[in-house]
Amino acid sequence: MVEYRVKMLCDVSAGADVRPVGCDIAAGQHVLKPGAKLGSSELGLLAAVGVKQAQVISKPVVAVMSTGNELQEPGETAKPGHIYDSNRILLLSALEEQGLTGKDLGIVKDK
Repeated sequence: MVEYRVKMLCDVSAGADVRPVGCDIAAGQHVLKPGAKLGSSELGLLAAVGVKQAQVISKPVVAVMSTGNELQEPGETAKPGHIYDSNRILLLSALEEQGLTGKDLGIVKDK
């Protein structure tokens, strides 16, 4: 076992650097706004005020599909009169950049 020692370079008085209970947050004060994104700081704040559980809303899952007989997947050999489906990958990537989950439903052909 390693023993450590701390050398105080100045006098320390009783109660120095101790904040009174409730000096940072008043009783009944809201510490987070409804809809706030919960990260480590927010969870620490909730714990600091004695909150063990909080009601949360799950992030939505967004379904994305492309429609049209003229669409084909990127990487396939180009067919006459067809275009590559670029919008679906763009939308799925944009959702991911925003921290959301996208569900790829593929290409749906016209009737």
